[in-house]
Amino acid sequence: MEKIFEREYYLRTSDFDKNRRILPSSVLDLFQDAAGVHAKALNCGYDALISQSLVWVLTRVRYTRIADAPMFSKIKVKTWPLPPTRFGYTREYKIMDENGNMLFKGSSEWVLMDVNERRLAAGKNVYNLTEFCEERIFEERALKLKSFETGSAPVTVYPRFTDIDMNGHVNNTKYLNFVLDSAKLKEDEKISALQIDYRKEVLADTALHIFSLKENGSLFSRGEDKDGNVMFLAKLDIM
Repeated sequence: MEKIFEREYYLRTSDFDKNRRILPSSVLDLFQDAAGVHAKALNCGYDALISQSLVWVLTRVRYTRIADAPMFSKIKVKTWPLPPTRFGYTREYKIMDENGNMLFKGSSEWVLMDVNERRLAAGKNVYNLTEFCEERIFEERALKLKSFETGSAPVTVYPRFTDIDMNGHVNNTKYLNFVLDSAKLKEDEKISALQIDYRKEVLADTALHIFSLKENGSLFSRGEDKDGNVMFLAKLDIM
């Protein structure tokens, strides 16, 4: 089994916003797709795990933009899992152009969830690997995002049918669409890096109240349910 997985993609019109910048949700979709194909090859993909009543759940993802990705260009996504720990599973990513130049680098943290109990399952090595690539994308560990105060009213969104994935909750890539739809960026503002902490799963038809704050070159976002429970926190660095 290959400990590092590579796959080529072509960027489509739908991967970009009106300013011809790649959407953050598209970057996460590339991460997700490559990770899913690699997990299947390692016999720990959706079908292999659901037979054990287990699914992968993303708890945190972050990335840094190195260079712009041109529309319709061919890119390569490279991904690999780090050795699992007692507390979870980390997977690393690189997105490069066809000449090998880095466009994005990222990292994600996962846990296993029991789909019947809707609770975390005990950590175990589910990878069919005898050795791991131990290259870490970021030297520094991701810090837990903190909540914030804002005087502005929230924007309420309702996850739709197209936002829900096979696990029965909002797919991790969709949260950034909620964030950007709630706090629109100016045309001259670019996202240089971002992090999302997924606190609780958001199910279909859950009213999600999105609070936003722009401060010190960053956009902070918080999603709460009707009872005030924090469902996610996000930080987007703007340049």
